[in-house]
Amino acid sequence: SWVYIYDADDLSLLAKHNTPEVIYGAGGIAADGERFLVVGGLPDGIEENYLYEYTPDFEFVKKHTLNSGWTKLGIQTATFADGYWWFGCYGTPQTLLKADASLEEVERFEFNCSLGIVPIGENRFLVANGACSKDKGCTGRLVVATPDDRAGLVIAK
Repeated sequence: SWVYIYDADDLSLLAKHNTPEVIYGAGGIAADGERFLVVGGLPDGIEENYLYEYTPDFEFVKKHTLNSGWTKLGIQTATFADGYWWFGCYGTPQTLLKADASLEEVERFEFNCSLGIVPIGENRFLVANGACSKDKGCTGRLVVATPDDRAGLVIAK
C-alpha cells in the first residue's frame, strides 16, 4: 500500500509514501491536524476495523483497533471534523462510523458516505453518492449533510 501526494494546482506527483502496515490496501486517509490515519480494506469475518497512524512525515506510529463490529470490506472513506472521526463503509445497509477523537467511543449508523465525506464548515459535510448500471455507466453527486444524534448524519434540505 502506498500514499501518493499530489500538487493541488496541477496534480503533479510530489511524493510517495510506502505504508506496508496497511496489509489489505489503503482506502482512505484523514488528518486531525497532528496525525494522519490511513484506513483500508478487510477480508470477511473480521469484527473490527484497523486504523494506521502516521506522523506528518509518514513515519508509522501505531495501529489502532476500532471496536466497530463488522463492515463490508473495511473502511473506504475517512475525515476528521468537529472533534470526531467519521468513517464511511460499504454494505447493505451502508454504514457510517463516528468515533471520538481518542478512537475509544464508536457509534454506528445507517448512512451512506462510503464514496466520500469532507467537512465544509462547522457541522456541515459534503458527502458523495453514486450508482452504477450496465447500460449507463456510473453517476455521482455531492450532497450536503449535517450531524444528527439519532441518524449520525442527515441530508440537508
